[in-house]
Amino acid sequence: MTLVRHPRFPSSQRGAAVVTALLLTALVAVVVSGMVWSQHVMLRRLENQAALLQLRWAARGGLEWARVILAGDARSGSTDHLGEPWAAGLPSTPLDEALLDAGASAGDVLGEIRGRIVDLQGRFNVERLHKGTAVDPDALAVFSALVRGAGGSAEDAERFAERYFAGQQPASIAAGDGWLMPEQLAEAPELRPAWPQLAERVTWLPRDTRINVNTADSAVLAAALPGVPDADVQQLAAGRASAHLRDVTEIGQRLGGDTANLPLKSFSTDSRFFLVEGEIRFGRLTRSLAWVIERNGRASTVRWSRES
Repeated sequence: MTLVRHPRFPSSQRGAAVVTALLLTALVAVVVSGMVWSQHVMLRRLENQAALLQLRWAARGGLEWARVILAGDARSGSTDHLGEPWAAGLPSTPLDEALLDAGASAGDVLGEIRGRIVDLQGRFNVERLHKGTAVDPDALAVFSALVRGAGGSAEDAERFAERYFAGQQPASIAAGDGWLMPEQLAEAPELRPAWPQLAERVTWLPRDTRINVNTADSAVLAAALPGVPDADVQQLAAGRASAHLRDVTEIGQRLGGDTANLPLKSFSTDSRFFLVEGEIRFGRLTRSLAWVIERNGRASTVRWSRES
């Protein structure tokens, strides 16, 4: 028998072969892990897209809920006040599988939704500052009182009114054909320092609106009722909890019966503009949403929306 001898490689060559094999193994591991990571990222992206779609459908449901509530309120009476169902808001409500899929079993919580409806006519509408080509002095007095109460000055209020409503604004807004988002008021340099306090008391609506005496807070009422003692304004605001006002003439009755010097034309007991705010969590996603709704009888129109 003849024995065949295998050639013996130098140790340097054997070391190079081992290093090459290790490098190839590492390369394969990197490529495979990259593919697995890409698949993972793609799967997460698809999951997020599906969750975002479900979230927006849930948000649409919340908006329609608000519109139904407001339509029902319009059928029940002509006054709007804080004792009505729309003012109660929507508490934190779980979103489970059964809500989204009728054939699914309950108990699998996917997220939650909560929201509220705010009467924007409980705030001072800065559109009232505009009167033809000049600033309305009565509206400016109310606005100035609100700005001062929020830490600003009367000069700040006047500069804002002049800059936005004395011919320096876009023609479409001056003609009443357009309007700006309420949040843009926070960007005005004259209002920026006072905005944290003004945010819940001032709004910008597409047309002149009166203040709803049933929903305005005491600061707005005090600004719109110059000369009325603060204690009387507080009493007027507190009394609405037990009995809302059905007509603006009741303002005088609750303040002692004298209506001669009260600016009743600045007030109303009904509202058309409402802010719907909601926060939705679905899976890993969370969104804050807001809509401004104009109600006309039982019908309603979305005038502005925001998602963040």
